[in-house]
Amino acid sequence: MGENAKLSRLKNRYKTLTEQLANTGLIVQGTVTERTIVSESDRELTYGPYYQWTRKIRQKTVTVNLTRSQAKIFRQAIENNRKMEKIMPLNPRR
Repeated sequence: MGENAKLSRLKNRYKTLTEQLANTGLIVQGTVTERTIVSESDRELTYGPYYQWTRKIRQKTVTVNLTRSQAKIFRQAIENNRKMEKIMPLNPRR
Protein backbone atom coordinates (compact mmCIF):
# COMPACT_ATOMS: atom_id res chain seq x y z
CA MET A 1 0.00 0.00 0.00
CA GLY A 2 1.41 3.40 -0.94
CA GLU A 3 2.11 6.07 1.67
CA ASN A 4 -0.59 8.38 0.24
CA ALA A 5 -3.23 5.65 0.41
CA LYS A 6 -2.22 4.76 3.96
CA LEU A 7 -2.30 8.41 5.04
CA SER A 8 -5.69 8.90 3.41
CA ARG A 9 -7.06 5.82 5.18
CA LEU A 10 -5.75 7.06 8.54
CA LYS A 11 -7.24 10.54 7.99
CA ASN A 12 -10.63 9.00 7.17
CA ARG A 13 -10.46 6.79 10.25
CA TYR A 14 -9.52 9.80 12.41
CA LYS A 15 -12.43 11.82 11.03
CA THR A 16 -14.87 8.96 11.70
CA LEU A 17 -13.63 8.52 15.27
CA THR A 18 -13.79 12.24 16.08
CA GLU A 19 -17.35 12.45 14.75
CA GLN A 20 -18.42 9.44 16.81
CA LEU A 21 -16.78 10.78 19.97
CA ALA A 22 -18.19 14.29 19.49
CA ASN A 23 -21.70 12.84 19.67
CA THR A 24 -21.08 10.66 22.73
CA GLY A 25 -22.31 13.01 25.47
CA LEU A 26 -21.50 12.88 29.18
CA ILE A 27 -19.22 9.97 30.12
CA VAL A 28 -18.72 8.36 33.54
CA GLN A 29 -17.54 4.97 34.71
CA GLY A 30 -19.27 2.82 37.27
CA THR A 31 -22.63 1.26 37.99
CA VAL A 32 -26.00 2.64 39.07
CA THR A 33 -28.04 0.33 41.28
CA GLU A 34 -31.56 0.64 42.62
CA ARG A 35 -32.05 -0.50 46.19
CA THR A 36 -35.14 -1.03 48.29
CA ILE A 37 -35.09 -1.74 52.02
CA VAL A 38 -37.65 -4.22 53.35
CA SER A 39 -38.46 -4.01 57.06
CA GLU A 40 -37.56 -7.19 58.92
CA SER A 41 -40.44 -6.77 61.37
CA ASP A 42 -43.07 -5.97 58.73
CA ARG A 43 -42.37 -7.44 55.28
CA GLU A 44 -45.07 -5.21 53.78
CA LEU A 45 -43.15 -2.10 54.84
CA THR A 46 -40.52 -1.02 52.32
CA TYR A 47 -38.33 2.06 51.96
CA GLY A 48 -37.05 3.31 48.67
CA PRO A 49 -36.19 2.88 45.97
CA TYR A 50 -32.77 4.41 46.57
CA TYR A 51 -30.29 4.90 43.75
CA GLN A 52 -26.55 4.53 44.16
CA TRP A 53 -23.64 5.18 41.80
CA THR A 54 -20.59 3.04 42.54
CA ARG A 55 -17.16 3.39 40.96
CA LYS A 56 -13.46 2.90 41.72
CA ILE A 57 -11.18 5.79 42.65
CA ARG A 58 -7.52 4.92 43.25
CA GLN A 59 -8.46 1.26 43.77
CA LYS A 60 -11.11 2.11 46.38
CA THR A 61 -14.83 1.59 45.88
CA VAL A 62 -16.78 4.85 46.22
CA THR A 63 -20.58 4.99 46.42
CA VAL A 64 -22.76 8.07 46.08
CA ASN A 65 -26.51 8.25 46.62
CA LEU A 66 -28.49 9.73 43.71
CA THR A 67 -31.96 11.04 43.11
CA ARG A 68 -34.13 9.27 40.55
CA SER A 69 -33.43 11.96 37.94
CA GLN A 70 -29.69 11.83 38.63
CA ALA A 71 -29.76 8.04 38.30
CA LYS A 72 -31.30 8.36 34.84
CA ILE A 73 -28.56 10.79 33.75
CA PHE A 74 -25.79 8.63 35.20
CA ARG A 75 -27.13 5.46 33.58
CA GLN A 76 -27.01 7.21 30.21
CA ALA A 77 -23.49 8.50 30.91
CA ILE A 78 -22.34 4.96 31.80
CA GLU A 79 -23.86 3.67 28.56
CA ASN A 80 -22.03 6.48 26.72
CA ASN A 81 -18.79 5.31 28.35
CA ARG A 82 -19.39 1.77 27.09
CA LYS A 83 -19.96 3.11 23.58
CA MET A 84 -16.79 5.19 23.81
CA GLU A 85 -14.79 2.16 24.94
CA LYS A 86 -16.01 0.29 21.84
CA ILE A 87 -15.03 3.23 19.62
CA MET A 88 -11.60 3.58 21.25
CA PRO A 89 -10.58 0.36 23.01
CA LEU A 90 -7.64 0.60 25.40
CA ASN A 91 -5.82 -2.15 23.49
CA PRO A 92 -6.72 -1.54 19.84
CA ARG A 93 -6.03 -4.27 17.35
CA ARG A 94 -3.53 -3.27 14.72
